[in-house]
Amino acid sequence: MKKIIICLSLVLFFQSAVALEEHEYKFINNEQKALFVEMTEILRCPKCQNNNVADSNAEIAQDFRDKIYELVKKGQTKSEIKTYFTDRFGEFVNYETSVSLTTIWIWLIPILVLVLVFGFVFIFNRTKTQTELSNEALSEQEQKELDDIITLSKKGK
Repeated sequence: MKKIIICLSLVLFFQSAVALEEHEYKFINNEQKALFVEMTEILRCPKCQNNNVADSNAEIAQDFRDKIYELVKKGQTKSEIKTYFTDRFGEFVNYETSVSLTTIWIWLIPILVLVLVFGFVFIFNRTKTQTELSNEALSEQEQKELDDIITLSKKGK
């Protein structure tokens, strides 16, 4: 019984080791290899979402790597490969997003909100301090001076 358990354990161990083995990609030159590495690092795994295709162990990431390899072997450029994946999966798969009206607003809206909030806080504090100053009671001396000024201005008319 022990021999059977040991044999089964060894079979399962070696089977999982083979399953985890990475694909070996063979390239004609170093430019193709560099392009493959670059593309796997700038494309996002749609399943993992926070990993690039190079770092993900998901099956779809393996499919992405295989397709990138195929496209690189066909001689496609970086922009053609990005376009291929963007057309099928949307702009989300790109870690390097292009500058567009949408992406500009994504960066500008938080800045505009901060400016507006600081503006409202500044205006609110300024009017609050002015109202507090105007609501302060005058001392007897100040009240007497104010009454004298009002009396003099009435006599001048």
